[in-house]
Amino acid sequence: MGQRVIEQSVRQEIVKNTLETLGEEPLIENLAKSIQRFYPTTAHGYSEVMADIYSELEGLGPIAPLLEDIDISEILVNSFNQIFVEKNGKLQLHSSTFTNEITYKRFIRILLMRLERIADQRHPLSEGVLDDGTRVHVTLPPVVKHHMICFRKHHHKNWSLSDLLERKMFSIKQKDIIVHWVLEKKNILVCGPTGSGKTTLMRSLLNLVEPLDRVVTIEDTPELGLESGPSVGLLTREDPEGLVPTISLSQLLRNALRMRPDRIVVGEVRGEEALVLIDALATGHRGSMCTIHANTSQQALIRLETLISRAAPQWMPTAIRQMIFESVDCVIVVDKLKGQRQITELAEISSLESFGFLLNNLG
Repeated sequence: MGQRVIEQSVRQEIVKNTLETLGEEPLIENLAKSIQRFYPTTAHGYSEVMADIYSELEGLGPIAPLLEDIDISEILVNSFNQIFVEKNGKLQLHSSTFTNEITYKRFIRILLMRLERIADQRHPLSEGVLDDGTRVHVTLPPVVKHHMICFRKHHHKNWSLSDLLERKMFSIKQKDIIVHWVLEKKNILVCGPTGSGKTTLMRSLLNLVEPLDRVVTIEDTPELGLESGPSVGLLTREDPEGLVPTISLSQLLRNALRMRPDRIVVGEVRGEEALVLIDALATGHRGSMCTIHANTSQQALIRLETLISRAAPQWMPTAIRQMIFESVDCVIVVDKLKGQRQITELAEISSLESFGFLLNNLG
């Protein structure tokens, strides 16, 4: 856009003059006067320069086209002149930058207003979700050297298992096993590192659920997108200002049990909600699913046990393992290898021994 039309030094002067002369007049009028002062209105690309600089001062600036690019999944802004993107599974430095530190900090203020969040020295960490579902995390000094923003885009396309098969996320044999598990109402634990495709896979699994099955999804951000027929989605709430009460995953899980769910689906288990979930699965609600951060099936079960023991330290490890054994049937492990998301393990919990869980690895 405008950064390719005019020299950076001229752009700097336009932005500086616009911000210095801000008064009662609207920003757009100040910007027009500044451009006329440093860049002739008859010059090639005048309207493009106008739109580009205005977008940076009042909108999403250089981030806007990156959010629109369907091949970009992550945007990492380390400073005003250093923006990285993950495109088609590969991280790369992008040519886009902000004009200077001033416009970058202004952008962060505008972004936080959109998110209805606060970030300052007292609260240097903040996160929220844009209207399109993109997750945003803002980090400010002193916990980081420069103001930093991470955007994790929400994929609007609802991939089917056939779509993911074409993209080589799994083999035909693995697909058949997964379909069988879902249709037989097995309780499934999906695990993997960040960005490995856990949520994408979960969305595709939910496409297999019977239309009249009442699925209650519980998430921090609306990513699973299952709100059709009798199914409903519940979202947590967090207010850093303390103006309204926080609503946790645990609270939502307890209330979900009173909503006559056929299946319960939790976006990510990472805290005390693990205890509530495992208790619910042990007493029914077959065909439920959840994700957890782990690299192997054994690691996922150990992590689940650890989360439950933190929430219920009075419980004996043997009792926790027995409850997990009665609640979880299968584990799907996904990973991102050389930019390609793949299922690396499909395991059934076959028995509980004195040394731990015995798993049957199906591929």
